[in-house]
Amino acid sequence: MTARNLQSNVKSLGLPWSAAKGFDGFTPISTTFLPSSDVKDPTELRLTLTVNNEIKQDGKTKDMIFGIPRLLEHVSSIMTLEVRARLVFPFFAVILSLESAGR
Repeated sequence: MTARNLQSNVKSLGLPWSAAKGFDGFTPISTTFLPSSDVKDPTELRLTLTVNNEIKQDGKTKDMIFGIPRLLEHVSSIMTLEVRARLVFPFFAVILSLESAGR
């Protein structure tokens, strides 16, 4: 989730956009996780976003611009990945406003 008003402001000042993504509640994460032992092929994972019982986003990890191994390599070159770390990557080309997505 991005605070677009803040993003526009820091963008115009040439500052990093990350500040527009760092507010409490901006990263809802499911309580249901697929055990890694159940993942046969990580490039074939299907990810969906459902809001108010309506599918808003639907896609597979194979459709990501950068593959999972490349993303993990990049992130781990910058920071230590701890056991049970959760990484969140932009995935879908769909941008929803709160108004269109529901609350």
